[in-house]
Amino acid sequence: MRITRLIPLATGVLLFAVTSPRVHAASSVIVFTEQSSSVLTATVGGVAFGSVTQNGADDWTWLLPANRPVVSGIDVLNPLEYWLDPESTPNTTLGNTLLSAFGLGGVGGIHISSDLDLTGSTGQQRANGYTSLDKFTFHYVTGANETFSVQFNDLGDGAGVPDSSSTAGMLLLSLAVVFGAARMRTARAL
Repeated sequence: MRITRLIPLATGVLLFAVTSPRVHAASSVIVFTEQSSSVLTATVGGVAFGSVTQNGADDWTWLLPANRPVVSGIDVLNPLEYWLDPESTPNTTLGNTLLSAFGLGGVGGIHISSDLDLTGSTGQQRANGYTSLDKFTFHYVTGANETFSVQFNDLGDGAGVPDSSSTAGMLLLSLAVVFGAARMRTARAL
């Protein structure tokens, strides 16, 4: 008699387990931080992750860590999405873009471009510092997949305070030129 009471309960638990939505494991978040037009870092959980190579001013390629399997493909969620650059003005929209980079030998990564003039763009604009969930999925030849969310922080390329040693050097050089010019004048006057 007890078993007949447990059958409906067991059936209900089984149906719930089969039909309930699957919980999606949170993907790792790669945080790209542009410190200047020549410095970009990539971290996961505050620790350096992968490698960043500068291709030119405001242009980088990030590659997966070397311990990852060979990449067979990369999916990008919302490829027209861009992060608003803090130096944008009411008349000029500057943005930062992230696109998949798939290289020879199955090396997978992300191409990062900063300070692009995206005025009039139909892409989806995101605030500086926004985290785009499940942005990139890397498919490996092993059959495994790895999905990353991405956050982009642009600290701005504003004018900084000059280095004191170069400022002092420039001051000394300009004083030497002024004194040299004054001596030449004095010598001509004699």
